[in-house]
Amino acid sequence: MFKINATFLTYVLISLITLFNTNSFAILYCVGNGISDKSSNLYSVDNYASSPSANGLCELNKVFSDIAINHLTGIPYGISGGILYSINIENCTISEIGDTNLAGSNALDFSQDGELFVIGNSYKQLYKVDIETANITKIMDTGYTSGGDIAFDNNELLYLSTGSNLISINMITNDVINVGSFGVSGIYGLDFSSDGILYATQGSETTGLAAIFTIDKTTGLATKIDTIKDSIDFGNYGMSFTSFPNSCEVTDSDNDGVIDRWDNCINTPNNSYVDKNGCHITGLYTEEQMNNMVKAILLWGDLNNDNKIGLNEAIEALRITSGVTEPAIKK
Repeated sequence: MFKINATFLTYVLISLITLFNTNSFAILYCVGNGISDKSSNLYSVDNYASSPSANGLCELNKVFSDIAINHLTGIPYGISGGILYSINIENCTISEIGDTNLAGSNALDFSQDGELFVIGNSYKQLYKVDIETANITKIMDTGYTSGGDIAFDNNELLYLSTGSNLISINMITNDVINVGSFGVSGIYGLDFSSDGILYATQGSETTGLAAIFTIDKTTGLATKIDTIKDSIDFGNYGMSFTSFPNSCEVTDSDNDGVIDRWDNCINTPNNSYVDKNGCHITGLYTEEQMNNMVKAILLWGDLNNDNKIGLNEAIEALRITSGVTEPAIKK
C-alpha cells in the first residue's frame, strides 16, 4: 500500500512545476541603494553571466536593503527599515505587509518550499517571516551578522554573506561553517541561478558601484564577471533570481513521502499511511490513484495555455483529480 499524504502532494506539486518550467528563462533582479535620491531603483540585469548590463525598471520610493522573489508565485518582497513589502513588478508599486520589528534586517531569501527567511546586520539570529503578516519565528543563532544577503541552494543549505566572507548554515543540524573569504569586500547580493551557480553582487553605501561575481561555495572565493553596465545611478543593495536552483535533492530516509526535514516519525514502517508529519495514520490514496492524478496534472494542468503550469493551476488540477469537483476539459 502506497504511503501518501498532503505534505507529499505539496512537494509533488512543487517538483512538477519546477520540472515543467525548467526551460523558463530565469531573470535576475537587483535593488539599488538609493544613493542619489533616497529611493531604491528596481532593475533587471541582462547577460549577467558574461557582460552584465542594467535595465532600469522603476523607483520604489523607499530604500530597500534587499529583495527576494518567491519562486512559487513570482512575487518579489523587499525589506526596508525592518518593514516587509510586496512589490508589483508590472506597475512598480509596493504594498506594506507589516513590521518585523527587526531593525537592521538586510538579507532575505525564500526556501524551496516557499518560506521566507531574514537576518540582519545588527543581530545574529535567523528568523522565518510570515509573508501575510510579517510575524517572525526565531529559527536559530548563527553567530554571524549579515553583511548583505542570504541564499538557499538546491539542498536547502543556506549561505550567508558577511560582506567579506561566505558562511554556510545547516538549519537541520544547526551547523554553521565559515567557508572562506570572498577576496573582495562589499558583497551585498547573493543568490543561486536555476543551474545551481552562486552569483553575488558587490555594492557600496556611498557610491553607485555595482558589479557581479560568481562564488565558489566550497572556498568562498569570488570571481568577477564585470561591472554592471549602466548601473552607476542605481548602485546595489541586493539581488534575486526568479527561479529556484533545479535538480533539488532531498532525503526521505524511511521512504514515506515526507522529507526528513519535515518528518517527526523518521522510521515509519513500510506499507503504511502517514500524515503531514510522517507519522502513521489510516490511508488516503492508493499508488494507482496518485499516478493518475500526476498524469492528469501534466496532461491538462496548463489551464490558461501559457505553456507553464503555475502553482494555482497545479492546485486546481490536484483538487479536481482528487475528486473534489468534476474535471475541467482543456480546450
